[in-house]
Amino acid sequence: LIALGYGTFTLWHGRPLYYAFSVDRLELVQASDIGANERALARRENPRFAPAWYDRPRWVWAPLPDDSKEQQKIVVSAITGGDDVIDMPRYFKPWNGCASQLREHLRKFDKLPFSRRQHADLIRKAEALALPSDEPDALLFTGRGRPLVAIFDTRTLHVRAILAAD
Repeated sequence: LIALGYGTFTLWHGRPLYYAFSVDRLELVQASDIGANERALARRENPRFAPAWYDRPRWVWAPLPDDSKEQQKIVVSAITGGDDVIDMPRYFKPWNGCASQLREHLRKFDKLPFSRRQHADLIRKAEALALPSDEPDALLFTGRGRPLVAIFDTRTLHVRAILAAD
C-alpha cells in the first residue's frame, strides 16, 4: 500500500499541466514545476490559468512581463537555476495570443540544434508522415527528457506531429 501510495503521488505530481510557448520554444510544464507560492500568486493574479487538481494539459503562452525589472528578475532566476516564466502561471496568456511570435520562431529542421544524423532522422520521419521538411514549421519542444520537435500547420498553428530525433 505504501508503494502504491508513493507511485500515485509521484505520477500525480509529474503530470503535465501546460504546454507553454515562451520566447523561442515549447516547454512541457509539470505539476511539480510550480511551487505552492506560485500557485497562490496565480490564483490571486491570474485565476484563469492557475493550476487546479483536476486540470488536463493546456496550451498557453508564457511571455515575459512588460515590467523590465520583473523581466530582469525572471531572467536572472532562470539563469541561476531558479524559476523561469514557464513556472509562473500568473504571467500566462491564451495560446491564440502568441500566433505572430510563434510564427517568427518556426524553423526548418536543419536550423534546430541537433546533429546531422538527428536532422537526417527527423527529415526521414517527417517524410514518412507526409510532412514537408523544407518549410519553416518546426519548433524545439523541451521538458525533462531529451528535446523533441513540434511540427505545426503554419496556417492554423495546430500541432501536426511531435517527433523525437534518435
